[in-house]
Amino acid sequence: MIHVRMPELVSLVCPDCREGFELQAKLLNDRKELHCPSCGQASGIYEMLNSRLRRRFYQAVRDEMENRIHLLQRKE
Repeated sequence: MIHVRMPELVSLVCPDCREGFELQAKLLNDRKELHCPSCGQASGIYEMLNSRLRRRFYQAVRDEMENRIHLLQRKE
């Protein structure tokens, strides 16, 4: 399982109207999309995430994949 430490408040930006807002991270559990409070457009959470936090997610996935590849190579 991949773990990324989330801040209590997550900065989100609507990809349609570019309006920014913050939401408590615990409210994102088990959600795949959110509705913008300004324009009402539904978007995926990852599309709305602050770019710095999104990079942290991608880096965690990349690190986990590299670790698994390394473990598989050692078994051979």
